Amino acid sequence: MQSDNSLSTVQSLKIIADVLAGLEYAHNYGVVHCDIKPENILLHQNETGWIACLTDFGIARLSQDSYTEINLGSPAYMAPEQFYGQFLPASDLYAVGVVLYEMLLGSRPFSGLPGELMSAHLAQPVKIPNTIPFLLRSILSTALQKLPARRFSSATEMLKSIQLALLIEQNLTLVENKREPGFNLEQFIF
Repeated sequence: MQSDNSLSTVQSLKIIADVLAGLEYAHNYGVVHCDIKPENILLHQNETGWIACLTDFGIARLSQDSYTEINLGSPAYMAPEQFYGQFLPASDLYAVGVVLYEMLLGSRPFSGLPGELMSAHLAQPVKIPNTIPFLLRSILSTALQKLPARRFSSATEMLKSIQLALLIEQNLTLVENKREPGFNLEQFIF
């Protein structure tokens, strides 16, 4: 994400789909990662493109356990409830939303020192530019809700939304690559 070669929307969505598939597996076993961030997503390439692997479960927690530790994780990617020692599967989905936001827009939704990040994650609304396609804006808006109950209900639900967005983006790319001069794609998009 820090290189001069930015990922396409399709590549970004494929990576997020891989991360969500990993979280789906972990969450099904009651494990909350607690530290989703780009540094914990390793990429390797095969003949079909990049494959993402979720790593560093060093501070992972069992979702049914209660903890008194606070600020486990990276403040730039932490869900609001994590600042109060709550670790939920929805917390991981919030962090995935921050990573996706960063992949699509080139910056995180909030920046600053840890205290400023905490305040922003707790109270500041996320601004998603209209340049982001509607479905992706909807996914980001849902993932980045302040209250866990308003986010996706599971990694599976978020993964299905990402897969739909990926399918749409792949088809748009295909149409863009095959269209004839003078063809106006915008006339078919409402």
